[in-house]
Amino acid sequence: MNQPAPIEFVYLFEYGSYLSWLFLVGFFFFYKKERIVQWFIIAMTLSFPMEWLADNYWMFLNYDSQFTPMIGHFPLFMPFSWGWFFGLVIAVSLGQKTRLDQYSRLVQGLIIFAAFFAWDTLVESLATSVNLWVYWWGAESFIPGTRLPIWIPLFTALQTPAFYFTAVWAKERYANAVWWQGFTPVFGVLVLSQAIEAIHATRTRAASSSPCNSEAAMDLICWQTRVARRRPLRSYCYTAVARHDFPGAGRLVS
Repeated sequence: MNQPAPIEFVYLFEYGSYLSWLFLVGFFFFYKKERIVQWFIIAMTLSFPMEWLADNYWMFLNYDSQFTPMIGHFPLFMPFSWGWFFGLVIAVSLGQKTRLDQYSRLVQGLIIFAAFFAWDTLVESLATSVNLWVYWWGAESFIPGTRLPIWIPLFTALQTPAFYFTAVWAKERYANAVWWQGFTPVFGVLVLSQAIEAIHATRTRAASSSPCNSEAAMDLICWQTRVARRRPLRSYCYTAVARHDFPGAGRLVS
């Protein structure tokens, strides 16, 4: 059974997310007045339902119960963390646009992908190391030395080149448009890319070959999914704390 996260880390991450979001909003809305970053911060903040779906239907994670809850065990800080986590990436990427333009679009995409993969791995490795949230995956899927499945930063980072090129396009296309006209297509692209990621990730979820944890405090959660087209269904077993039932998994009674 995983130990609760140290309460100081819970407070640091939760209230740090609120403050980071407020800082970015204040900086880009009232100081820099960079509309494309504004669009991404608000769009990602409003996209948080996609995180709830991902958590329960393919990422299979749950958060420390000490976080302030929004829906069930889904924490209140999540919309704000999405806003600053992705908004900061877009702001930094656009700030390096002159340098990135020296390379082809393919190389630009690879650079942004690699940078976000490293960023996501850093943040989530630290968070999972102190049990702020837990991924119920087989240990062999973890990045060595962490409790983070490699598929998580990989699938997340695959979206970021699309985010960047959408930001570049929207900044030019809607430079003189009213605020909501630029926001609407940005929000649409973000939701679409997350939906595509969820579908693809669900179909290619990594298998766990290690035995499921059988502690009395745990429930055994199993489900079946196709690894690839025309390949047989395989069962993947993971453990989840009894208080958290993943709706995307079938309950197995032993």
